[in-house]
Amino acid sequence: RRGRPEKPADLADHALVGFDRSDEIIRGFTSFGIPVGRSHFRFRTDNQIVLWEAVRTGNGIGLGQEPLADRDPDLEKLLPDVPLPVLPVWLAMHRDVRTSMRIRRVADFLHEGLKLYSAGTGSGANSAR
Repeated sequence: RRGRPEKPADLADHALVGFDRSDEIIRGFTSFGIPVGRSHFRFRTDNQIVLWEAVRTGNGIGLGQEPLADRDPDLEKLLPDVPLPVLPVWLAMHRDVRTSMRIRRVADFLHEGLKLYSAGTGSGANSAR
């Protein structure tokens, strides 16, 4: 509707999808010299699944995991040469179950899978619709 963004500054003129309470995306825009605030985001959520679905259904341009975007034919990568911030991934468990051998095996399996995924060698990327 508003044309394809050709440079990061063009994103300020588009409908954006982002996090609600976290300001990491806003700080990322600011680091590129694009002054945006919460009001620039058409849709905000702290739930990554909801954010991803908002992008997938055309609610706006957003950030996501590149491996996921690569598997979705309805998504299109925009500004692929723009470096994006690396966001943390947490694998958490309650301290009372950490010593359970079954839980430990599952956690170790998930940890190895997440390392492969994050390195781009797993089934798992950064897109917009």
